Amino acid sequence: MYAAGSRYLGFACTLVRSGRSRVVSARNIRLSLRGASSSKYSRQTSYMSERTVSRSMCSASSGTKDPRPYGGAFVEHCDLKIAGALDGPLKGLTFAVKDLYDVTGVKTGFGNPTWLETHDVAQSTAPTIQALLDAGASIVGKTQMDELAYSINGENVHYGTPLNPRAPTRIPGGSSSGSATAVALGICDFAMGSDTGGSVRVPASYCGLPAIRPTHARVSMEGTRPLAPSFDTGGWFAKDFATLQSVGRTILDGNRSSTPITKWLVGTDAFKLADEAATQAIYSALSGNDSAVFNQ
Repeated sequence: MYAAGSRYLGFACTLVRSGRSRVVSARNIRLSLRGASSSKYSRQTSYMSERTVSRSMCSASSGTKDPRPYGGAFVEHCDLKIAGALDGPLKGLTFAVKDLYDVTGVKTGFGNPTWLETHDVAQSTAPTIQALLDAGASIVGKTQMDELAYSINGENVHYGTPLNPRAPTRIPGGSSSGSATAVALGICDFAMGSDTGGSVRVPASYCGLPAIRPTHARVSMEGTRPLAPSFDTGGWFAKDFATLQSVGRTILDGNRSSTPITKWLVGTDAFKLADEAATQAIYSALSGNDSAVFNQ
């Protein structure tokens, strides 16, 4: 998987140079948990009064501006905000949810208006999403996706194409398009997506984000809408690698294979696009070196 631009390389997790500024400061729009009840969870009304971003917030150095709230990252059929547990390893972090994961009390739209119209509200929350809430992270919304997850472009004929904040005149990649847009704009700290044939890896590389599509079945896909169950894999985008790892420690199931890698093929042309440090980290990981990027 190649990345969009000479500085990036997509390979299991998409690596990106550090120090690149974000269009919107996540600090400015963190959830306010003031007034939380004494129960483990509480619905909050003090998040943001409305999901609106000024045009300047969705602009890039090219001068291209997007007038839509949050660059079209979020679905319009629900305004989902749920506070996470009052304590946990992800306390204080915010996240968005691709609209194929069930969340109790709202419909799962799956990127298609007919699907949305003909299906009832979810009666339970997908275990992966519940695990994140249990760990203290709070949901800021459900994100736009390609229709029925059947594309890697990020374009949806019904709902439009979310903004690519790093290249506003180009597509964001899909099918987890809105999730990538939300993190790239700094709206949330991380966002859940899914990956069947590149639906996390492609938008991560296009939008310049750390992201991962782990081994199939390491993340529960119960309570999600399927495209191809034998390939569908839960994945996520994050604002930085520390957050990427923290999320993995929360939702990876722990059934890590002990089978050693005895042979792997190298796309040398792809590695020519990567920084030396990124190249070394990947080689170390695949060689079984303890300095692996992910030691999870």
